[in-house]
Amino acid sequence: AKPSAKKIDKRIDGAIALAQACQGKQAQAELIALRSSRATPQQLERLQRELNEASSACTRKRQRASAWAEARGPIESSLASGSVERARTSVAMPPI
Repeated sequence: AKPSAKKIDKRIDGAIALAQACQGKQAQAELIALRSSRATPQQLERLQRELNEASSACTRKRQRASAWAEARGPIESSLASGSVERARTSVAMPPI
C-alpha cells in the first residue's frame, strides 16, 4: 500500500525539520525515499527547495562558529591584558 498524501506531507515536514536541524544527510535520505513513493513532483520540489535553504543556513552557521572559534582566543587575550581597543579591532567587521 502506498502512503496517503497526508502521510507523505508528514514525512516531508519531518525531513524539513531534520534539514533545519542541520542533519542534511538524514533529510536527503528521506528525499530519496520519497522519490519512490506517491509523492507528487510539487511535494518533492518543495522538499528540495527547503533542503537547499536549510543547507545554506547551516553552512553560514558553521562558518560563524568557525570564525568565532578563531577570533575568541585573541579577543579574550586582549581583554585579559586590558587592551579593550585591540579586542574591539579584532571583532570589527571590514566595510563592505
